[in-house]
Amino acid sequence: MHESSTCAVSRNSTLAELLQQATLVIWDEVPMQHKYCFEAVHRTLMDVRADNALFGGLPIVLGGDFAQILPVVQRGNRAAIINACLQRSFLWPSLTVLHLRRNMRVRDGPENERFAVWVRSLAAAEAAGTVLLPEMITSFRDKQQFYARIYPPELLASAPHDWRIFKGRAILTVRNNTITAVNQDLIGQLPGDALDFPSVDT
Repeated sequence: MHESSTCAVSRNSTLAELLQQATLVIWDEVPMQHKYCFEAVHRTLMDVRADNALFGGLPIVLGGDFAQILPVVQRGNRAAIINACLQRSFLWPSLTVLHLRRNMRVRDGPENERFAVWVRSLAAAEAAGTVLLPEMITSFRDKQQFYARIYPPELLASAPHDWRIFKGRAILTVRNNTITAVNQDLIGQLPGDALDFPSVDT
């Protein structure tokens, strides 16, 4: 991508026909994309739609959180990275900025609102340092105590007869190999003998 890039879309192609008929484009995760991407699409839509308006007159919703990942510039310093952002594009002054104020994933209630405020504060936290958990989050130093909180032993004892004990309970991890270890630990606590059921692909 460079400052004069365009997209390889011919006016007579089926893709051009689709872009001419389109009434809305939703483009997500825009902060991590280079400004030249948007400028290339802008020039292409002006050509394909024969309209010199912004993005060829096609309404485009650009979504994303500018507190997250910025564009990657190979061997670029801080200034080069900032210069690659959408806010440094000639398109930016023509855009209307809207802010989402309500997190639809947060349920009503003061505790949930406090949690949402804490989550938002993480984006502005120092890159290095300790993240302090709010009092509402229970933390564990021993994984067996953690397992017992999510899957109490008396609950696991009834697992072979009642699969519903797992409903509404889950342990999420960041890494796949971590969840493999968690699965092995919890399966080892289930009563009865372990059975392997081999399968074949022929």
